[in-house]
Amino acid sequence: MDRPKITTKRLIACFISMLLPVLAMALGCFLLLADTLFNLAFAITYLIIPVAFIGFFALIIFSSEKKLGKIILIFFVLGAFVVSFFVSSLFGTFEQFSYYKNEEIGKHYTQVCTEFDLMPTMKEIGDYVQIEHYDYFSQSGLIFTCDADTLIVSYTDEEYQKQKALLDDRYVFQEEPVTALDYTCTPYAEIQNYFFRMLCIEDESSMKINYPKKIIFIATNDQQRSIAYTAFYNDDLDYIQSLESFLLKDCGWKHIVK
Repeated sequence: MDRPKITTKRLIACFISMLLPVLAMALGCFLLLADTLFNLAFAITYLIIPVAFIGFFALIIFSSEKKLGKIILIFFVLGAFVVSFFVSSLFGTFEQFSYYKNEEIGKHYTQVCTEFDLMPTMKEIGDYVQIEHYDYFSQSGLIFTCDADTLIVSYTDEEYQKQKALLDDRYVFQEEPVTALDYTCTPYAEIQNYFFRMLCIEDESSMKINYPKKIIFIATNDQQRSIAYTAFYNDDLDYIQSLESFLLKDCGWKHIVK
């Protein structure tokens, strides 16, 4: 049986039919440039599904099927692509992770201080050697979002000891485990030499802490002589089971200590 010929009409039809999957891949490239992370959901939505349907369209266009049959198949596969892309976008978890350092921080961190009045301003962190701001955002089901900002300040040994000692004077830390929806969570955790403590959820100095939806953690790292401040917000979160898992997954620390 003769192979179908590659004609100009077939190439044009192939290009037109593949337009949506190609646009989906182009959108994926744009999102990567905008600090979106390449995870499983991203790979399925913006790579695997478009490439698979590009292959389906090519098989149809260059098959020996009659013209009417090809048109029907193309519309059917096009509808299947739209549904697949939408379902994957709806149920996948997508992440964005931005990093700023030293003089790059500027307005990015200033906004965090406005939203979280207990996060330290640039004037309150002392004489640092290096300062880093990590902005983590994740979205699931199009409407469920997590937003966490982490400021890591590195010092000389002497300055670190000074700033570490000041923490207990400046902040009120949660001492007892906290409970929400019958799930109890310890107010402290350790992740790769960072010792995290949760700020008091009933601290009268801040009206913006609302466990577990809006909370702040402070961590110290004696080996790296650094102090980390993490502000977290998720209006849909109802409870925390494991603080370590929560910090790694919901607050983005899995990308900081990787």
